[in-house]
Amino acid sequence: MRHLHSVIAAGPALWFSAATAGTLVPIPSFPGSAATYIRAINDNNVITGYYLDFAGDLHGFVGTLDGQHTSFDASDHGTIPLGIDNAGYITGTTSPTPGCEVSGCGFVRSPDGTVKGVHKGRRALDAVVQGILDKVSFVGDYAVDSGAPNASPFFFGFYGKGSSYRAKLTLPFATNQTRPRGINTASTVVGFYSELGNGTFPGFVLKNGIATSITYPDDDAWQVYLESINDHGTAAGSWTDYALVGEQAFLYDVEKNAFSRSRCRTPPMCWPTASTTRE
Repeated sequence: MRHLHSVIAAGPALWFSAATAGTLVPIPSFPGSAATYIRAINDNNVITGYYLDFAGDLHGFVGTLDGQHTSFDASDHGTIPLGIDNAGYITGTTSPTPGCEVSGCGFVRSPDGTVKGVHKGRRALDAVVQGILDKVSFVGDYAVDSGAPNASPFFFGFYGKGSSYRAKLTLPFATNQTRPRGINTASTVVGFYSELGNGTFPGFVLKNGIATSITYPDDDAWQVYLESINDHGTAAGSWTDYALVGEQAFLYDVEKNAFSRSRCRTPPMCWPTASTTRE
């Protein structure tokens, strides 16, 4: 599953600012864990992620950069936090479980430790819930069986609030997978989607009702994942090659339509291929 492929193992983690420069911050592993993965940080330097215990189970945690971590579980089947806002609300998903066989069940955890599953009506969503702001406003995607034998499920993007589905998030592209991942206070949303007809996975930016498809300027780039966006319009993400053996991190400036990374072929900025469609 995609959310298990883009993790930052504890000690060190990479801190991204609005500029392209970064600072390596060593972060202690969760005590007694076999492995620790950091998935999100807020403006107060509170982090969240998950750790693997020696029995092979995944647990969520929230804490500070110096290793003062609190463990929590959203499910007995494994907990994978993915986002955190400045108030300390955390989004995520569980490991796949009956009823949520594809992505796991989406959840929102409040600062007091209360965990609520994300629902559409009365149905628990088989969902990845990640970008969150304003305490309980978030974006994500949920999976639906396509109904065809041996076919991949469809993924539908959505906006949520509290612990509920509120509205669909659609793109004007030929796709059966819309995967929102990040949102900022200007309601700009980033993520990725599948491009039907050629099997590629471009990133996307949805800003002011205009959807822009983003591909990375490298012939080896197959999947482009935009995972988060800050209020300066800087998105963080990565791309993978066709063999799925290499993954490169990048920053993307939404306003300048430009990528940057430490080993860019034309430093300091690389320019993407972008197509824009108004919804």
